[in-house]
Amino acid sequence: MPESMMYGMSQSFYMLSRKYSAVYAIVDIYSLKCKSIVYNNFYLQLAKVVSMLVFAISLFHRRCVAFCCLLFLLTLQIQAQEINRPVILTYDIGSTSAWVPFGYSGNQVDPGILVELVRLIMQEAQIELHANSLPPKRAVRALETGELDFDIVSPNWFKDGNIGDNYVSSDVIINVTEYFITLPENANKYQTLKQIYGGVIGTVAGYSYVDDNKFTRADFRSESELMLGLKKHRYDVAIMEKLAALYWAQHHNVALSFAAIHTTGGVVFRLRKEHQSLVPRINKVIKKFQQNGQINQVVNKYQSAKLLNRIYTNRD
Repeated sequence: MPESMMYGMSQSFYMLSRKYSAVYAIVDIYSLKCKSIVYNNFYLQLAKVVSMLVFAISLFHRRCVAFCCLLFLLTLQIQAQEINRPVILTYDIGSTSAWVPFGYSGNQVDPGILVELVRLIMQEAQIELHANSLPPKRAVRALETGELDFDIVSPNWFKDGNIGDNYVSSDVIINVTEYFITLPENANKYQTLKQIYGGVIGTVAGYSYVDDNKFTRADFRSESELMLGLKKHRYDVAIMEKLAALYWAQHHNVALSFAAIHTTGGVVFRLRKEHQSLVPRINKVIKKFQQNGQINQVVNKYQSAKLLNRIYTNRD
């Protein structure tokens, strides 16, 4: 950079410092250079420190400001590189593969309701995805350790709606309803929670159930095995989301009855807390897709039995 230009910058910066004070001068320059940056982030705090150093040095020797201006410009360059760095989040699709029609089907065109919505929302939010394929229990541990960055849950699946202190949630993507399901001959015996609690209930290993302290869990690897367990009378009641239950009942030729509702509520992104700055961006896309009907369009597509039988093959 030519010396004359550097000196001119130093003089301009000095005059700003005298006029506005060092901190406000640096805020003015910073906002012009990086309009999209939130003022209370780490880089702005760093810029404020640099501005105070500049002002202090300028009291003793104006020409020293030139060096500090260069240092500040380098800070802005590093900031710009950080801004342009793509955001990449890792999530699991393997543990959802049996959750028809929400989980991963293995079909890239029609991957399942939630998988398709996750891809659409993250693409619109300009967040890159890296998919892992893990069994349910392994996926839970991976999220806790940071190997995964987010999952898809309903707060209603957790006691008191608490998704955990280390996580933040997005707005609701879609609503789902879980039922206690049983065979027709047992339907009259399980219409209320009082009739259901205290016994053995079929559940999926690795899944969270808000009230599992009120019954004995009989864990199976998937909704498919859960339906087969009901068919073979290993228990009288199981818990399953309505659309998933309808699919697996048809798939395994099981006459099914819906007893009491277990939970009903919204499904959200649950992100590790270090990614909470991404939540407003994700929520903005969710709101947009709800308003323009794109979310309903995806959900309605998977109501077709013909489509489900085609894409969810060999899921026993």
